[in-house]
Amino acid sequence: MKDLISHFIFRVDANTEMGYGHLMRCIAMAQELRLLKIEVSFLVSKPSENIKKRLKDEGLACIPVKAVSGSIEDAGEIVKYANSVKASWIGVDGYQFNEKYQKFLKNKKFSLFFIDDYGHCGHYFADIVLNQNISAVENYYKSREDYTELLLGTDYVLLRREFRNYVNFKRKISGRAKKILITIGGSDPHNITLKALEGVRKTGLKNLEVKIVAGGANPNLEGIEDFAKKYRSVLKAEVLKDIKNISELMAWADIAVSGGGSTCWELAFLGLPMLVTAWADNQKPIAAALGKKRIAVNLGWHEKITAEDIAKELKKLILSSELRKKMSENGQKTIDGMSARRVLDSILIKSMLIRNVNRNDCKLLWKWVNDPAVRKASYKSDFISLKEHTEWFRKHLKDHDSYHFIVSDINNTPLGQIRFDLKNNEAEVDISVAPEKRGMGYASLIIRKGLMELRGKSVNLKTVVAFIKIENTNSLHSFERAAFIKTGERIKSGFLSAVMKRKI
Repeated sequence: MKDLISHFIFRVDANTEMGYGHLMRCIAMAQELRLLKIEVSFLVSKPSENIKKRLKDEGLACIPVKAVSGSIEDAGEIVKYANSVKASWIGVDGYQFNEKYQKFLKNKKFSLFFIDDYGHCGHYFADIVLNQNISAVENYYKSREDYTELLLGTDYVLLRREFRNYVNFKRKISGRAKKILITIGGSDPHNITLKALEGVRKTGLKNLEVKIVAGGANPNLEGIEDFAKKYRSVLKAEVLKDIKNISELMAWADIAVSGGGSTCWELAFLGLPMLVTAWADNQKPIAAALGKKRIAVNLGWHEKITAEDIAKELKKLILSSELRKKMSENGQKTIDGMSARRVLDSILIKSMLIRNVNRNDCKLLWKWVNDPAVRKASYKSDFISLKEHTEWFRKHLKDHDSYHFIVSDINNTPLGQIRFDLKNNEAEVDISVAPEKRGMGYASLIIRKGLMELRGKSVNLKTVVAFIKIENTNSLHSFERAAFIKTGERIKSGFLSAVMKRKI
């Protein structure tokens, strides 16, 4: 897919004050990009040694930013670096980056991916805005460009690579919970971890095992370790620093106590019942929505809760397997683990170029239609002569009930073609991928790109239909990935075929 994205840059910061959630979700997206062999760099203001090491361990470049974070000078540094590595996309994540920052980057002709949480900008110039939170609503982004695509809600949660092994994970709910995971965040500047530990102790329940996840940037680490040592015989508490196997710990635990940031989506994905507290303003709507949907117990704002409050709610969860079971089910229904790929697909589709077929495409389409794989998948497998094709093509160009597009990469190299033939309120779709581009995952992206272009034609359509030979499993899979649903089977031109449909 380097034909679509030459190099992807992330501009993101992480420190004790803001936490590490922004960085971790960008790493999740970077991991997905690297699967496609796309080069990725991170530009970070005052990166700590921990951040440098984490990015190095992921095989990601970490470039320090010298200017004030979020300033136009900062954006200028990004542009300079982006030009030096010939980057085509810039991803930005952080509340210090405003509409002026976005506009500056867009004016420099870069494609812009903006990760947001609560609509903090006055206007959005980005090509794609991602808000992965359960509380995300379109109303946050009323002021945006016409081209801006919104990816809102938990269908787009960015989970890191380590969670892929748990896509079909089934949690076992014990009669009485014993294993507690405390994971407030990489920095926990308000020392909520210690309050949570005290809450576990004050449940008065015996035989509890507690694992505490603490980042190296946690300023209260010594006090947490002292508490864990003091009550180790009662709590069997263990402090774990700068871990890389958080998914294993989440699978191990019966209950989690967490901050209201991106960790919540990881917990929900693994069906881990949780108590959640908000320690930043953007976490308040997340914690509230999680509580309302009964995915978590919302403890509320961190300053207003006590260790006794935590103990009371935690004890209820520990003793009620029914409550934990329901929360676990609700969480796993919300996060399916395929979100990062959905986000990447949207970026790849945005990177594609599309245009109407013109008379200069006649021979190209003739070569493609006579490719052996295309003839085999077609209902009429005979070779098509250039004369026959040319006669059809001339008539086809004049057909106002047919929309035919060529989809290309960023260098204008054709990737494939897609055609929609209209009849009443339905369009039948025909697609083929350039022979040299097959087997790379382009088919579903071309279908989705074509659908987006068709919508822009203001065509009076309700559904799009594809007829696919039953044995053509690759094509069936491509249409499924493009959100087509198999509605039945029928005989078409003597072949048993799947009928695949989706609403326009």
